[in-house]
Amino acid sequence: MLTSTNTVVVGGGQAGLSVSHYLKRLSVDHVVLEQADKPGEAWRNHRWDSFTLNTPRWQSRLPGVRYGEDDPDGFMPRQEVVAHLDEMAQRLPIRTGARVVAVARDAARGHYVVSIDGGQTIRAHNVVIATGLYQTPKIPKLAHNLPAEIKQLHSDNYRNPEQLLPGAVLVVGSAQSGAQIAEELCESGRKVYLATGRAARTPRRYRGKDANWWFAKMGQYDRRVGELPSPKAKFAGKPHISGTRGGHTINLHQFARDGMILLGRLEAVEDGIVKLRDDLHDNLAAADRAEAELVKAVDAYVANAGIVAPEETLPVLRDGFDQEILTRLDLNAAGITNVIWATGYGFDFSMVKLPVVDGDGFPIQTRGVAALPGLFFVGLPWLHTAKSGLIYGLAEDARYVADRIAERVDARDSNVRPALQQSALAGPKPSHAARWVEGVLTLIWWSATSLVLDGFAGYAAGIYPASPPNAPQQAAPQPRRRMRRHPTGHGATKKPNMNRTFAMLASAAIAGLLLASGHAAAGPLPPQVNFVATPASQLRLGMTGDDVIRVMGKVAKETDFVGGSTRTRKLEFTDAIPGQAILSDGKLSRVTLNPFRMEEAALPSRLRQAWPGFASSVVRRALGEPTVRLRHTWFGIEVDQWVFSCPGEVEASVFFRADRVIARAVGRDVPADLFRVDLPSPPQGEGESPPFAPRVGMTETDIKELCGAPLYRVDYVFNGQAASHAVYQTGKQGTFTGFTIVDGVVTEFEDLGRMPDDPSFQGR
Repeated sequence: MLTSTNTVVVGGGQAGLSVSHYLKRLSVDHVVLEQADKPGEAWRNHRWDSFTLNTPRWQSRLPGVRYGEDDPDGFMPRQEVVAHLDEMAQRLPIRTGARVVAVARDAARGHYVVSIDGGQTIRAHNVVIATGLYQTPKIPKLAHNLPAEIKQLHSDNYRNPEQLLPGAVLVVGSAQSGAQIAEELCESGRKVYLATGRAARTPRRYRGKDANWWFAKMGQYDRRVGELPSPKAKFAGKPHISGTRGGHTINLHQFARDGMILLGRLEAVEDGIVKLRDDLHDNLAAADRAEAELVKAVDAYVANAGIVAPEETLPVLRDGFDQEILTRLDLNAAGITNVIWATGYGFDFSMVKLPVVDGDGFPIQTRGVAALPGLFFVGLPWLHTAKSGLIYGLAEDARYVADRIAERVDARDSNVRPALQQSALAGPKPSHAARWVEGVLTLIWWSATSLVLDGFAGYAAGIYPASPPNAPQQAAPQPRRRMRRHPTGHGATKKPNMNRTFAMLASAAIAGLLLASGHAAAGPLPPQVNFVATPASQLRLGMTGDDVIRVMGKVAKETDFVGGSTRTRKLEFTDAIPGQAILSDGKLSRVTLNPFRMEEAALPSRLRQAWPGFASSVVRRALGEPTVRLRHTWFGIEVDQWVFSCPGEVEASVFFRADRVIARAVGRDVPADLFRVDLPSPPQGEGESPPFAPRVGMTETDIKELCGAPLYRVDYVFNGQAASHAVYQTGKQGTFTGFTIVDGVVTEFEDLGRMPDDPSFQGR
């Protein structure tokens, strides 16, 4: 059976569900295919019972699911992760029990063919591979040499100590899984032998903060894949650390103190004898060195950034160095009856029947975008940055891939078709009407006298005003983007038949010139709502100016003024979403983001009176009649464009949707992002402030949970997006906060402070 959809997402884990979440927001038709009978199979059936995430809750939030605000620094057990994935999947188009066996490409038709076990085939314009890198448990071949009576498990199949045979346990591998399982077994009373490797050690906390908090502050998670010393570095093991028992440090020296036998790397097995490298002390020293380097980096960062953090000296243990270095281990003599292989996973993308992997078998891509149009990858370590392999970086990567998919097709169109951007690269094609007009113009030009042409031009100018001498010359719009024009002007009086005939031809010709000269540039990209990570989501009321600048970075523009007894300071930032922070008497009192990217810098000062959201009647009173009026239709949306030309000023345009200003631009070119809306991503809590302090990126539901029902609320529509202004009581002492909400997300909040029955409050 053959079916079609715009996008197929292969894999129903956190990566695939995250991409699906953003595709749904962008109204892109798609389906998620998961081979297991439920989503999140890796968390559900391939982790041990006590497994707990090693990243705090503030760093482990799945897009579209709200949790962890009451305990941002806590760690989620496996069952909680599964529950959140289930909640997420309920709202998404996921199909379980669908194992993908092949992804091929029909180059002639420009689409992909996804084959499912059982014979079904899906045709898609885009395919996202979200199967992750941890696909198949990796066990070394020497495992076959172990005595048959020894029970062997990979960490993927380990659940708890009770499933093992009585006796001692050899754990092979000391990265996160191996170290955590070895610790659990030792605490359960088992005799444990741990074959170590070069995994690093990270202290769980240092100087009052979680290690991951420091990594985030120092920009470690934002390191790009190109900064790695070699391509193979992205496969390095994870450092010792644990989220169990509220989060704690794992230290091999402490293991030795607790009675665990530490070994070097396992090299061979022969006749019940395990041969080991003599590199135990080197492995211990490597772990110690990694911790010392982190401590040094944090201390330097604290000093340079002026952060107030308590002094701390971490304990120095050396018990591991006191153990004898073994190069041979008799399994029978040691009483070892179980071996757990914590040796990682293999990956295999061979189901993608295309040349898309490198020599290591890793997908060749740039930020998840493969070279083949419409093929994407997500959920891989170092896909783009150091956080790509974590839930912490998943939303950013998934959103980026979903945006690229949305750019390839008008999300309103259910048919699979080439990307708009690609067709634009192929060059504009003049319409049949434009070619006809061009032919008529040529005929008139060669057959009429200049005097007659002057008359024609004068007649036509009354209908189609002439462009200024410096108007940019651009190609005609593509035929698929229909543009309806309703130019202003008055018809002329009746003329003799010949004059009327030639006048009509001339006016049509001049209209053709206007079409060809690009008075309305090629249309904008399809309507699109992006969710963008911005440091502004860390701003909170009451912060000092220094704190605001420390969070936001360089200030683009600063303005100070005094009103009454209040000293006001306005800081403007050109962040991922432009915005400004207002400080009153040195404390942050208002944060405003510009989700519609209204650019003012290059606009004539007079045009700034056409404020976004103003009705056309207000603009007309402020600026007068426009020089030219145009009407366009893109994606079923009608947009009016008013062009204003004044002596001594550059020509500029004001764009209206539903009679309200939505954008302004220099010249007559239509902004490509006319329908683009950039909303802030949900704030990532860091445990340093109240979990429900007002922030940009909060949802309307968050505000209601914090404050209850609004006291005042005004709803409206801005550029096609549902918006509202609302006032909530946010303080126990009768203080109030005003919010601007676009598409259910906070883009602005302000400390109003006053009681709502105060007349001056009502005036605001």
